[in-house]
Order: sequence, then structure tokens, then C-alpha cells
Amino acid sequence: MAEGDLYRIEDEIDEGWLERWLEAGIETIEAYLAKHAAFVDFLEAAEQS
Repeated sequence: MAEGDLYRIEDEIDEGWLERWLEAGIETIEAYLAKHAAFVDFLEAAEQS
């Protein structure tokens, strides 16, 4: 970038960026919750043994 040029963030962010960001966040949360549920199932199975 040459001195004096303006940087436009709009050039890098298209219209779907928020949707992709939210999808990635939801996938991360779902993976965390699935691991937590599997651990709870493991603990319950260990208590019954």
C-alpha cells in the first residue's frame, strides 16, 4: 500500500462474511456441547458400574 492510499475494509469483506462467521461459531459451540454430553454419558455409565 502506497503512502496516502486509503484502506477500504469493504474490499475484503463481502456480504456473506457475517453468515460464515456465525456458522463457524455455531459449529464450534455444537462440537463443545457434543463433547460435554459424551463426558456426562461417560460419568453416568461409570456410576452405574
